[in-house]
Amino acid sequence: LSLLNNTSNIYIETHNLLGFNQVEDLVAFKGADRLIFGSCYPLFNEDLAISRIINADLDEKEKNKVAFLNIREIIQNITI
Repeated sequence: LSLLNNTSNIYIETHNLLGFNQVEDLVAFKGADRLIFGSCYPLFNEDLAISRIINADLDEKEKNKVAFLNIREIIQNITI
């Protein structure tokens, strides 16, 4: 968590967040801008990862950031 506080380019991918309210707690700690969706597919069933975001106690804007807006922004900012 100290990396989230001290850097602006570290993100947490959600597939490892298996504890109760971890997604909500991290959004409360540092905002939805620092989480990106992940399911660890094909090793794990993606339905669990998707439902964790859909059923999270977050507003729609925060859910959208985690689900796709954050990773889209990262990809759009890649220059080759």
